[in-house]
Amino acid sequence: MTHIFANLPLSPIATMIVLLALSLCIVVVFVVFYLRHRRHTRESADLHNLTEKVIDLCGYFVLEYDVKNDLFRSRTHRLFPKNGLAMDEFIEHIHPNDQAIIKRQFDIEIAGKSHTDELKARWNIGTIEEPEWHYFEGYSISDADEDGTINSLFIVGNDVTDIIQETTQTEKNASRYKKIFQTSLTAMSFYTADGYILDINDKMREICKITEKTEPFFRNTRLFDLPLIKADYDPQKLERFHACQKMDFPDMGIYKDVEFVIDPLFDNQGQLVYYIVTCRDVTSDRDTYLEQHQREVELQKSIEQINQYEDQLHYLLQNNQMFVWWTDIDEKVIHFSQSLRKSDFQRDFNTYIESLKEGREQAKLFLDNYDKMDRDVIMIHHFNNTPVENTPQWYIISGMPVHDENGKFTGHFGVLRNITYLKETEERLRRETERANDSGRMKSMFLANMTHEIRTPLNAIVGFSDLLQTIDSEEDRREFIRIIRNNCDMLLRLINDILEASDMEKGPQDITLEHVDFAFAFNDICQTLAQRVQNPAVKFMSENPYNSLPVCIDKGRVQQVITNFVTNAVKYTEKGHIKVGYQYENGQLYIFCEDTGAGIPKEKQAMVFDRFVKLNDFVQGTGLGLSICKSIAESCGGSIGLISDGEGKGSTFWMRIPANDNEDLTYANQ
Repeated sequence: MTHIFANLPLSPIATMIVLLALSLCIVVVFVVFYLRHRRHTRESADLHNLTEKVIDLCGYFVLEYDVKNDLFRSRTHRLFPKNGLAMDEFIEHIHPNDQAIIKRQFDIEIAGKSHTDELKARWNIGTIEEPEWHYFEGYSISDADEDGTINSLFIVGNDVTDIIQETTQTEKNASRYKKIFQTSLTAMSFYTADGYILDINDKMREICKITEKTEPFFRNTRLFDLPLIKADYDPQKLERFHACQKMDFPDMGIYKDVEFVIDPLFDNQGQLVYYIVTCRDVTSDRDTYLEQHQREVELQKSIEQINQYEDQLHYLLQNNQMFVWWTDIDEKVIHFSQSLRKSDFQRDFNTYIESLKEGREQAKLFLDNYDKMDRDVIMIHHFNNTPVENTPQWYIISGMPVHDENGKFTGHFGVLRNITYLKETEERLRRETERANDSGRMKSMFLANMTHEIRTPLNAIVGFSDLLQTIDSEEDRREFIRIIRNNCDMLLRLINDILEASDMEKGPQDITLEHVDFAFAFNDICQTLAQRVQNPAVKFMSENPYNSLPVCIDKGRVQQVITNFVTNAVKYTEKGHIKVGYQYENGQLYIFCEDTGAGIPKEKQAMVFDRFVKLNDFVQGTGLGLSICKSIAESCGGSIGLISDGEGKGSTFWMRIPANDNEDLTYANQ
């Protein structure tokens, strides 16, 4: 540079300035070059660090092999010591089955014959004694100088052990599924969401007779278009479909009964992904079922016939009060039945004897010598009670001996017939005969009683009428008038009862129906009847459950019955109460009179509604009142009765008659 400026005519100062400026330019250029080089170095370092972080974040590893120094170093993951590994040591960590392949790949790249190769190897991350093999996949890349010399090899890859194990397990599961699917005892097939076949197992092929010739038909036909289900299955519903149909494909030689189920499968978002179809050939089952059903029908007919015969026998035995009986000699037991199906009840010999009311000696003699009684028997026994009846019953017993296949006597088989009705009829006939014989005597007693009954109120009327003229006291006169009036009523009732009894001989009572508000009429009747109860120890009560009750009845006859009920109760009630009431239910009027009087013995309750009957001869009356009430109830098409727990426990007399509020209502006897 001094040479360049040597020929210039410059002063020393100018020369110094030029040299100074030139030096400044050189410094600036150097500084700029230095700063650019430093920034480039920093950017390269940052890029290198970023690359390492990305590689590390993605799970990749980077190995560098220094060819000259024969040394492997880990640039990211620490797969081996910091000092690195020689090639031979590196190869020892690789699985024996992969060592030769990896060594050959490295030799090729180091020789410069290849610059990039795919790399797959199993690497031992454990020890030599306890190896732990991991699968690594990646690439090996060679780095060459300008003259082509290979200085380094870079290996980039990642650990794919989990992926390979998962894939292996998936393949294993798929293999298992395939094996199970193909060897399943259930015919199965898979369809896409569009209804096309994905897979068919062997059992389904067998049922559907799918061959190479027919398989295209099933693969090209949608599930919903198969004739078997086309008319019944709605794919829009996306629900399970279960059916049993006739599979009839004449062109394929298929004619059988199948039971099949179509199940739609959905993913986690609820979207349809597949259909599973399971099928079962039920042809033989159906044939067996039809055959069994036919047998069951025939068996059921036989059973119904047997049941019909048994029901008929049971009907005959029950309605004729008969039992079939048979004996067991070994157990000494008698069985009784009304159906022959089973023993309705049984009794051992001793219990049978104890149940008899009469004839025990005869029965004991028969049963004690039973094993010798190889003959027909006919007996009549009177029982205290049986498992069927709680009252004494008469039975006529007949039976025949039974023998086994060897001719040995094993017991008797026979029939018991209840003849209690015959015995009771005999008793009723005897009583009626006695009653007929007493009829004349009863009429004579009735006339004598009537003479006495009529004379009693007449004497009272005549006597108090005579005394009435001599009495000055107003209170006494009212009392005498009351006594005369009561006796007049009594005499009038006696005459009316006699007339009613006379009319009863001619036929049913005359009934005249009319529309009545019985709730209102009942109150009037009770107001009148309350005056008849003059004993202060007896309280008269009435029970009227309705404010209004329109009915169609003969009001006069109903009032006559209620009056007789109350009059009868007044005669026999010394203390307590007399209550009259009624109820309306199911179109009928139920009237009752309850008292706390003397009550009626059970043995006399059946006769209280007979004519001329008086349970107490010292009580005034004709004995006709209740018989007249009975005639009225029957003429109205109703019924009458009494309830009494016995003597001293009071009585309740009741009557029930039709009472519809209907103009066309008529009674059967009119």
